[in-house]
Amino acid sequence: MAGAQGRLLPPSIPYRFFIASSLYQILAWGMLFFSADQVSFFQGGTGYVLAALHALTLGVFVMVAMGASFQVLPVVTNQSFPSLWPVKLASYLYIPGVGALVAGFAMSHDLAMASGGALATAGLGVYVIIIGRLLLDASGFKVLTSHIWFAFVALMALVLLGLGMIFNFMPTDQNVSATAHATVAIFGFMGLFAMGFASILVPMFALANPAVEGRSLFVMAVYGAGLVLAAYGALAEQLEVFVLGAGLLLVGSVSHVQVMKALLKKGMKKKLGISFVLIKTSWVLFPVSIAVGIAGVSGIPYEPTLLIAGYLAVFGWLLTFILGVQQQIMPFLAAMNVSKAGGRPPRLSQLAQGRPLKIHAVCHFAAVGLLGIGIITQLEPAIQAGAIFGIVGAIAFLWFTLDVYKRMLISARKPSIPDSTMPTQERSPT
Repeated sequence: MAGAQGRLLPPSIPYRFFIASSLYQILAWGMLFFSADQVSFFQGGTGYVLAALHALTLGVFVMVAMGASFQVLPVVTNQSFPSLWPVKLASYLYIPGVGALVAGFAMSHDLAMASGGALATAGLGVYVIIIGRLLLDASGFKVLTSHIWFAFVALMALVLLGLGMIFNFMPTDQNVSATAHATVAIFGFMGLFAMGFASILVPMFALANPAVEGRSLFVMAVYGAGLVLAAYGALAEQLEVFVLGAGLLLVGSVSHVQVMKALLKKGMKKKLGISFVLIKTSWVLFPVSIAVGIAGVSGIPYEPTLLIAGYLAVFGWLLTFILGVQQQIMPFLAAMNVSKAGGRPPRLSQLAQGRPLKIHAVCHFAAVGLLGIGIITQLEPAIQAGAIFGIVGAIAFLWFTLDVYKRMLISARKPSIPDSTMPTQERSPT
């Protein structure tokens, strides 16, 4: 990654996405608290539950993906953006667009949904063009770029499905369209993005060689075939096709997790901190969520099974994985920005406190556990307790994000920071 510092964006660009994602996470848990009586029975429709779901998927998952890819992809592909104004434009469109869309879902306000959806779609369109042009000129990293191109195809499909449901021009039933939309969003766009970025970030953080390219591409092909079949089966209301596709998704997810665990085993860095506790947990829940979904559509005599599958995929797998990766990425990018400013690269312990991450990890696992118990038992107090833990954990994560950003700015002005300035208990576990 020679010359990587020259391809760094101004830190305000990626961090505006990271800070916005933390705020949307707080908002999502807050809306779940106020709609606790509806969570266990959610089957679609506007309201706080749908708004909370999109605050997570669009406001956290996609938001972090945009911020990370705008900064990480130029570094790893040896490419630079010819101009920064399109990158800024994407943020100006997408960040408030998600807010308007979430507000529209919460209030069942058609104009807010339409305007928010249009703004968010425009922001995503600018983002796809920017990253697409970057990848066209990139060489190497075939596993990563293949996953991103496939993810962009899924993104176009889910945007069309989403706008079709907002403007009521879908030829299928609303519930059928919603099932296809959720499948493509969770396991398509975000799933492929998570798998692709894991292929370069996990070896980087663990100090390991990347996985064999052929095996990773084969895993992606199996997973991708399953995604196409599952999405088609959902839209065509062909249960057998959907189950076949979900089965291939399951095989692909298990194979991906095995590849990632093999990388960690061969990596030179063994103490990976709290972040990889989250990441490893997410890898367990990734195939589990698919298996529960298959059970739900195959006639298991338990009505909330599909809802549990969705909960495991959104909260257990994606949210846990993204937060684990994000707490590794932010100090890493901060250290590179400090070096770019002309100083000696600081240790990560000088850029990130451990305390907010410990608070976040405890609260996050408590939140996900209590929410799951609440959904299974239909106990409103358990859901509210989980939401409270989620809010506290999200605030702690915002604290961590802002603290890393502040320390980066201070370190850039004072490039060399002696270790003695950092209390021992505040050294970052990442």
